[in-house]
Amino acid sequence: REQEGGALYLEAECRVQPADSDASARLAMCPAGIAEELAEVRAESLPGDAGYADDTQSFSHRLICRRLNHVYNSSGQELSGLAHRGVTNFAYMNEADLEALGASSGDLIEIESDSGRIRGVAQGTDELKPSVISMAHAFGGGPEVDGEERSFGSSTNRLVDSARNFDPISGMARQSGIPVNVRLVTD
Repeated sequence: REQEGGALYLEAECRVQPADSDASARLAMCPAGIAEELAEVRAESLPGDAGYADDTQSFSHRLICRRLNHVYNSSGQELSGLAHRGVTNFAYMNEADLEALGASSGDLIEIESDSGRIRGVAQGTDELKPSVISMAHAFGGGPEVDGEERSFGSSTNRLVDSARNFDPISGMARQSGIPVNVRLVTD
C-alpha cells in the first residue's frame, strides 16, 4: 500500500543443505512398529468378517456421495433464496444407464442396498461412468416422508449398513461406494 502503483519484490531465496544420511527415518510415513500395532488393532476390532463387505455379484451399481453448491449438506433448502436452486437430492446417473432402465430425467427410481431402499428422482448426466449413481447426503428422512422425494429429497443413510460396512479402526460407516440395485418406479 505504501508503494504508489504497487511494487515488485524479489522472491525469497531458498537454499537446501546436503542431506543428513543419519536422519532418513524422520521422513518415514509409518515409523517402526506402528504398522504392526495397527494390524493388531484391526485384527482385534473385526468381529468375524466385518469391515467393508462387497457383493459385486448381486449389485449392479455403486452409490457415491455428491456435494451440492447451494446447500451445506441439507442446511439451507428451507430458505426461499436457495429453494429455487433445488430442494431434492437428485439421483444422478449416466444417460445410458437411465436408458437401459427405460427411465428419463425426472422419473422416480428405487435404489436398494443390502440394508434398505429409497426412492430418488433420476437425473441424467454424461459426467458419470456407467453403473454409478451420485446423490447428496443429508436430505429426506424416515419412512414417514416417503413419497415426498421431489420436494424433500431421499435419505441415503437408509442405504448405509453401519453394522457391517465400517472402517474397523475409526468405526466410520461406509458413506460412498455403496453397492446398490436400481429399478424404475412404475407404480
